[in-house]
Amino acid sequence: MKDEKDLIDENGLSDMDENAEEKVLDVAALSEDKLSAALDKSAAYGDNALNDELEKLAQTFKAELQKAQSMTEEELIKKGIITPEYEDEEGAIPDDELCTCCGEKRKDKSRGENYEYCKDCREAMKNYPFGSLNIISLIVTVVLAVLSVYSFSLDFVPYNTVKEANGYLKQDRLDSAMSAYDGAISAFEDKEITAKWLYLKTSKILFDTMPSGVNSMTDIVTRLDKALSVAELKMPIYGEYANLREESLVLYGTMQNFYKIVENEEYVDFENLSDEQYKQAMTEIGSLIDTEIAVVSKDGKTTKMVPANEGIVRFCQYMYAYSAGKYADSYQYMNKVYETEPSYLWLYAYELGVVELQGGEYEKAELYADALLQTNIESSDGYALKSSIARMTGKSDEAIKMADDGLKYNTNSTELKRLKVMAYVTQGEYEKAKEISDEVIANGSYGLFHMTAIVVENELGNDDKVKSYIEEMEKYEVDLTDRLQEYLDGKITAKQLFTEGTGDVE
Repeated sequence: MKDEKDLIDENGLSDMDENAEEKVLDVAALSEDKLSAALDKSAAYGDNALNDELEKLAQTFKAELQKAQSMTEEELIKKGIITPEYEDEEGAIPDDELCTCCGEKRKDKSRGENYEYCKDCREAMKNYPFGSLNIISLIVTVVLAVLSVYSFSLDFVPYNTVKEANGYLKQDRLDSAMSAYDGAISAFEDKEITAKWLYLKTSKILFDTMPSGVNSMTDIVTRLDKALSVAELKMPIYGEYANLREESLVLYGTMQNFYKIVENEEYVDFENLSDEQYKQAMTEIGSLIDTEIAVVSKDGKTTKMVPANEGIVRFCQYMYAYSAGKYADSYQYMNKVYETEPSYLWLYAYELGVVELQGGEYEKAELYADALLQTNIESSDGYALKSSIARMTGKSDEAIKMADDGLKYNTNSTELKRLKVMAYVTQGEYEKAKEISDEVIANGSYGLFHMTAIVVENELGNDDKVKSYIEEMEKYEVDLTDRLQEYLDGKITAKQLFTEGTGDVE
């Protein structure tokens, strides 16, 4: 006869749930009790009777075993023979009995009343975090993270530069913003990236400052053509930039027509220029207002005729009149620039400020200086006006401070350094003035700075140095101005030279 374990394996009970197996063994245990009782009776019965009793017990055990195997999982759960891992919606596992890890299976209370995990999660955690797959995953994650940081660092420089430029722009530091934006554009171009919005932003800054005059106009068009396609320039969303492109081309075209007029040698021989020649030149320049400028599309396929810009024509008349020594006329034409194009602050503010300064209208000159600095806090023209106003009103310390404030932003501005020299001269601080003038001239500055240095050396009694500077000017065919000659002839003092009249060597 097979023993009880063989009977269990034969009927497949070993494949059942662990709880079910324990219940079946309980059934077997009951049969064993009966078997023991039968053995106790063996003394009273014979061998045949004993065999009959054992046969009956075997039949009973087999029947109980078959009954247990025939039960469904649901019946086994109801009888408490097995414990369910999952529950359906009607018998959901209470939240406080769910595994803390997976949240789906019942906590394995066999590990203790406060044990938080199910059997499957407990087995999985035996290898965490030192399983080979986990270690490989960790290494891959770290490598990818390092590569990401390295890749981002390569692109961080231009983005950081843009952030820096945006900060400058918020402070109205247009020169610094422009320089930083251009640095970012170069960095992006090195990576073959077209920084479209940077081109658009810088084109507007250029138009508001025009740092390079005519060259700035062509630079604006170049930037816009890089940023926008032919189709985009026709879209309403980019209408502002299309207009900016057209206006820049008109300004440039008008200036080119002016240069063609003054190519006439008779018109630019200002020493021998007759009144008739002057009037003729001014008439020709003024006639540019009635001309049209050809504005060519980006692809060169279409041409649009646009009237010349009157503001820039008036500016050309101002330049010619000033060069011809017709200062009253030049002032009138500069006022016409203001009346025609008041938004062109870069075109007229400094010049009109100087005119008001030399006319003793210091408050009006101050307004132009303030307007320049409100638009661009780094405007060297604005600080130059402020310094000149302070010097000519007897505030030499303030004049030096204004020049220094401008030099913080424009460290290489020879004009601001020259104004500082002039302020020191009015204070009698000739050695300080000489230190600055020597440095600037050593770096190759001529013209007005040489004339200002002549005043410094003359006040120090350095006649040889004065003579040397005059000879250098003659070498470059630069004549002494009438104002400077008056000073050298002893008709006015150095202080009068820099605080009265034009307040300058001019």
